[in-house]
Amino acid sequence: MARKLDHVAFSSLLKAHLDEFDAASKLHRPIIALDILNEWRRMHQGRLVKLDKKRNLWNDIGDRKGRELIGKSLKKMSEEKRNASLPSIHLQKNSKDDTAVAVKERDAT
Repeated sequence: MARKLDHVAFSSLLKAHLDEFDAASKLHRPIIALDILNEWRRMHQGRLVKLDKKRNLWNDIGDRKGRELIGKSLKKMSEEKRNASLPSIHLQKNSKDDTAVAVKERDAT
């Protein structure tokens, strides 16, 4: 149960920094990811860990891999957010001349 709570808290932390990450330049994004990693460690005494299957122990993945993991997670979240905001489009067949027309679906609101 504690692992799930940590995951939820970590996801919330990433979401809180998503707009900042989106607005940042490509050079500044790794700095934001490292700031998030440091904030996670400071606020939650959290670590990013990976299971060592040989010894059956959890080991901290370190700053470099942690920064990369956070950066990839933020990039994925950003893409999902962008894709969710795009209108849904489907093709509708024109019965008169068998051509297809792209039609934007209406919002449910």
